[in-house]
Amino acid sequence: MKRSLLALALTLAPAAALAQDAGGPIVAGDAAFGLSRSVLADTAHRIRAGAVLGKWQQEPFLQSMEFDNADGPFSHSGNLLALDFGSNCSTGTPPGGEIYVLSTDGTDQRQFLTRFDDVEFDISACTRTGGLSVSPDNTKLALIGYDSGSLFVMNYTAGAPGSAAVSLNAEVPFFCPGATTQGTAWLDDDTVLCCILDPFFTPERFDLVTYRVSDGAITTVVDDAVAVGTASRFTDVEYNPCIVDDTVYAIYSSFTAGVTTNTLTVVQKSTWTVTGQYTYNTSMNTGREIALGPDGLLYVAQFSGRIDTVDPAALANDTSVDYHVSTVTAASFVGLDVAGPCGACIPCDTNCDGSVNGFDIDPLVGLLTGGGTPCSPCAGDVNGDGSVNGFDVDGFVAALSGGGC
Repeated sequence: MKRSLLALALTLAPAAALAQDAGGPIVAGDAAFGLSRSVLADTAHRIRAGAVLGKWQQEPFLQSMEFDNADGPFSHSGNLLALDFGSNCSTGTPPGGEIYVLSTDGTDQRQFLTRFDDVEFDISACTRTGGLSVSPDNTKLALIGYDSGSLFVMNYTAGAPGSAAVSLNAEVPFFCPGATTQGTAWLDDDTVLCCILDPFFTPERFDLVTYRVSDGAITTVVDDAVAVGTASRFTDVEYNPCIVDDTVYAIYSSFTAGVTTNTLTVVQKSTWTVTGQYTYNTSMNTGREIALGPDGLLYVAQFSGRIDTVDPAALANDTSVDYHVSTVTAASFVGLDVAGPCGACIPCDTNCDGSVNGFDIDPLVGLLTGGGTPCSPCAGDVNGDGSVNGFDVDGFVAALSGGGC
C-alpha cells in the first residue's frame, strides 16, 4: 500500500509543486519571524519546516508578530499583525512604536494601523512598544510601552491589509517598569495576562499580572517568579488552551556581563501554581518571544536570528532543539508567532490547510518514512492508534476518495 501511495504522490507532484512555488497562503505550523532589520528582504520571514518559504518586504524593522483569531478563539489563523518596536521618542523619525497588518494569502501587502507617538491617540507619552497579543474574540489587542511602562488595550477591527482598524480602548499608566520589552497574552475576551518586572524587590523579579478590561481590576497571580539580570532583559508569556490546556508558559531572558540567562516558568492556570522552572542558558541564545505551535511544541525566537523548539511534554534544562538558523545573524531583537488552527484535529489534513486533498499526500509520505514533521498533534494518525504507520494508509486513501476522516 505504501508503494501505491508513493505512486499517487508522484502522479500529483507537478500540481503540488505549482501551488508551492510562491509559498502560497499561510497554513498551520508556519511561523512568522520578525527580524527587525532595515533591509526589507531581511525584516520578516515566513518559516515552514525550519526553512524560509517567503518574505514580507513592504516595511522594515518588524519585530513582534501575531496572527489574529479570525477563524475562532485562540486559532492564530487569520491576518498577521506586526509590531515595529519604534524609534526613540526624543530623536527618532518618526518616533514611537507602530502596528501594521500583513497579508497571509501568499501576496506581499501591508497596511499601517497606528503609531504610539501621543499624536495618533491621547496617550500619556510617546513610547516604543512590544509584547503584542490578540484577544480570543479578535476584537482587542494588548501591548506594553517600552519607555512609558503603560499597558495599552486597543479596539481592533480585523481585516486584511486595507480593511483593518484600531482605536484606543484603555491605557494603564505606570503598569510596569520601562526600559524592558515585556510580553502579554489573553486568558479570555476580557482578561490580559502580562509578564512584567517587579521593581519593588532587590534584585528585581518578574511577576504574572492580569488586567481585566471591563472594570480595570489588576491582580498579581504569580508573585516573584524568578530573579532577573540587569541588561538586555526581555519577557514573554504564552497561553493557548487549544494546544496545551490549563498551562501558561512565561520566559525571562537577559544578557548580563556577557552571560545569557533564559528561564522558562510553567504555571498551572486553574490554581496559579508554578509547576516547574527550566533554564536554557547553553542550548539557545538569549530568548525573545515564544509561541505554541499546532504540533504542541513551544517555539522560541532568539538573539542572532534563531528559533529553537522546546517540548512541553519532556521539559528539562538545556534541551531546546534548533529549528531555524537565519542567515540574518545581525537580528538582535526578534519576535514570532506560529499559525494555528485551533479546533477539531483532522488526521488526513496532513498539511493543515483545512482541506483533505492531493496536497496532503506528500506530507503523509514524509510522516510514514520518518522524514516529516507533523503540522498538528493528530496529523497522519488516521486510525487513531497514536502512531503514524502503514495501518493509516487505507483510511487516508478512502478519505481522498470522498470518505470521512
